[in-house]
Amino acid sequence: MSTPDPEQPTSSEPPAQPNPYAGQYPPQQPYPPQRGYYPPQQPYGYPQPMYPYYAAAPTNQKAIWAMVLGIVSIFGAACFYVGGFLMGIPAIILGVMARKEVARSQGRQEGGGFAVAGLVTGIIGLVINLLIVALFIVLFATDGFGSSDWYY
Repeated sequence: MSTPDPEQPTSSEPPAQPNPYAGQYPPQQPYPPQRGYYPPQQPYGYPQPMYPYYAAAPTNQKAIWAMVLGIVSIFGAACFYVGGFLMGIPAIILGVMARKEVARSQGRQEGGGFAVAGLVTGIIGLVINLLIVALFIVLFATDGFGSSDWYY
């Protein structure tokens, strides 16, 4: 008989346990992988690369003035200021002119929305002012402010 080698396992040791995780899915990562391209960052102290600069198209000044005058004509009408005519009519004229200029500029000018806002607010202010003037004319013509028996 041969002497057993002390480094060799003996048959009295229990067999190895099977892996309890065998056949299962791998554990899920806590964050999804990042998608897309992220350029490498520059080392500290180096300037960032320059990106092209696109200047915005200038806004048409007539469009801005049309909107301002239209808003002022509405406020003038709200305060019973009959001079809203002086603001409403130029707002309409400037709004129409600005819309034509912006349309003809082929993207070199902006302000179409301002022009429409000036046109609309100018029309609203003018109509309100016309109604106020018509109301005053009717009230004066029919003696709507009081009876005629108040003589001093």
